[in-house]
Amino acid sequence: MNRVLCFGREWSLLVAPMANIAYIACMKNLPPDPGTYILLLSLLKTHSIVIGKLGALHFLPGWYAYVGSAMGPGGVAARVNRHLKTEKKAHWHIDYLRPCTHVMGSIVATGKLKKEHRWASHLTQSPFSGKPINGFGCTDCRCRAHLFYFRQPLDPLKMALVLKARWIPSPYRGVTQKDA
Repeated sequence: MNRVLCFGREWSLLVAPMANIAYIACMKNLPPDPGTYILLLSLLKTHSIVIGKLGALHFLPGWYAYVGSAMGPGGVAARVNRHLKTEKKAHWHIDYLRPCTHVMGSIVATGKLKKEHRWASHLTQSPFSGKPINGFGCTDCRCRAHLFYFRQPLDPLKMALVLKARWIPSPYRGVTQKDA
């Protein structure tokens, strides 16, 4: 595991180059390549927010994981950096929620293969067992949700490792990361 300095604070950076996946707590390290990402958010207090055509939704304090993909120009860096901005015209469901949350980091997998639907499915299963926010972020697919609620803090490094284990060839499964 690498350590990076960002915003005057040391952050963990887990990178698995063979799988093109990383947990990135320092947002200036986002890759400009196409890929799939999970934006990890925390919400400190209860909010009721009108989310576009979904209407008013009630959000509890806790952690949220938003799954998306970025295949266009600028890739993951451009998309996640847009999500980081709180003052913008709302285009996606996440744009309505984002101003109320704190961004805790991002899990990223680069490549042209869209993994967002598989990742969304995995976030409802063990070891995560996130509660899907029905209809959120999935108007263009058949997924139940692309936003998931977790009452307890997430372990983003564990999440990155579990997702990596599901997407890389079996010879690389079980490889452990050690602190540098």
